Amino acid sequence: MGERETPLDKLKQQRARLATKEQALRHKIRKAENRRKYELGGLVVKAGLKETSNDILLGAFLEIANRIDDEKSVQGWEKTGSQSVSKPMSDKLGVIVGFEEPQGEEITRILKANGLRWNRLSKQWEGFLKRDQLSAVREIVDPAAINVAQD
Repeated sequence: MGERETPLDKLKQQRARLATKEQALRHKIRKAENRRKYELGGLVVKAGLKETSNDILLGAFLEIANRIDDEKSVQGWEKTGSQSVSKPMSDKLGVIVGFEEPQGEEITRILKANGLRWNRLSKQWEGFLKRDQLSAVREIVDPAAINVAQD
């Protein structure tokens, strides 16, 4: 004959189910927090502050935090932000340049000079270029290596 479940066993099972639900909820919260951080980083890029030092950004954010209760300032920021969302980011185009083999110093220098940055993870040059900068890159790089997001 099988053993009967005691009330203590039932409580242990209930506790295990609650622990599993709690873990899933914590994961969901962490995922939402990470998504928000990613969005905030995107706003820094959209504002054209990607190359700005962390100290400057933090100082600006602290200034915003100090003035967040000033309704007039908040309304101005909101108006400016909503107007920029409806405008395109700029006259720049998203560009990715990838090579099968390493390139020489001259090509690297020109890519950097035109605003592209090396992405160590994806092993490619990335950035936003104005049309004249894109033309300069096209003069030295095989067109098959260039991917333009909006051309």
